[in-house]
Amino acid sequence: MPRLASSTLLASLAWASLVGCQPIHREAPAEAGAQGEGPAARPAPVPAPVLAPSVEPWQWVHIEGPYAMRDLHEGQQRYELRVDEAADQLRVRKVLGTSADPDSPGLPQWVRAFESHFVDAATLIHREDRLFMLHHSQIASGCTLRALDPATGQVRWETQLQGLGPVAHSKYRNQVQMRVHGDRVIVYGWESQGAYIEVVDASTGQTIEHRLVPDALVGAIEAPPDDPPGWVPPRNPTEMLVMDEGLRVEIDWHAGSSGGQVRGRRGDELEWERPVWALGPLAHSEYLSHLEVEPIGDRVWIRGVESYGKYVEVLEPQTGDVVAWHRWVDPDTYAGLLEF
Repeated sequence: MPRLASSTLLASLAWASLVGCQPIHREAPAEAGAQGEGPAARPAPVPAPVLAPSVEPWQWVHIEGPYAMRDLHEGQQRYELRVDEAADQLRVRKVLGTSADPDSPGLPQWVRAFESHFVDAATLIHREDRLFMLHHSQIASGCTLRALDPATGQVRWETQLQGLGPVAHSKYRNQVQMRVHGDRVIVYGWESQGAYIEVVDASTGQTIEHRLVPDALVGAIEAPPDDPPGWVPPRNPTEMLVMDEGLRVEIDWHAGSSGGQVRGRRGDELEWERPVWALGPLAHSEYLSHLEVEPIGDRVWIRGVESYGKYVEVLEPQTGDVVAWHRWVDPDTYAGLLEF
């Protein structure tokens, strides 16, 4: 299981040797356009459509420990994120022949440098021939998404996200997470003045969907569920809510395994059925799980406490669609949740 990388800088000699043998590139221009007439223009965002909740639900992973910088480990290679305060740069470096030990020197392959933000934060996800990188300030609005060539570090494209748009502020908090689904990069931004979901084409960097997220699905779920008064013996309890118009929401779960099954019925007719996402796919042997469900407003709230963490899942009762999913995890216990 990968572990969190230390934020301690590697030895300056290792960095110096790499920088000395390879030029550091700052904000490399985009690849040339189709006619070879110079750098291609940054793609303009398309108008944001009305996005149904079932398309991309709001998701957030609340983690314990340092948030700002996380190296990406893949077998015997890693991609490192380091801030060089003297040069005012954020550097991305690929190293081969390493272990999960962040102090293992390895063999440097390339380094790419970008202009630093004040109080930087950055995230990396590798998919096939793209290394996706989120880069933003933790105390100012906005975020940049880039796609790098994992073999060379060359910038394939760069997009300034729409986010919340221009925001005037003094004290501020800005956090951003992402996931890659097929040919889309899905970005979740949570700032002091609001939250948003932005879907970007993984091949071009063009924004194809964008919407703001109501605070009832974001800030109202900042606190994790309370621990249960005591773990119940493994069994298969069923809880039921009666919503309006005769709709019953039933949920089955087992105290010895993660998640459960939730369904909507109207009379004897099954309207919909789906699994509880809980903490996401995970393997376990001995395990404890506790689940509670209640109506809040016109939605169904599922709160769960499990051996590996806690979660809140909010559903539309008429369809079973998830509109919000929050998870609280210890990254050292379950690093598989930390793809953002």
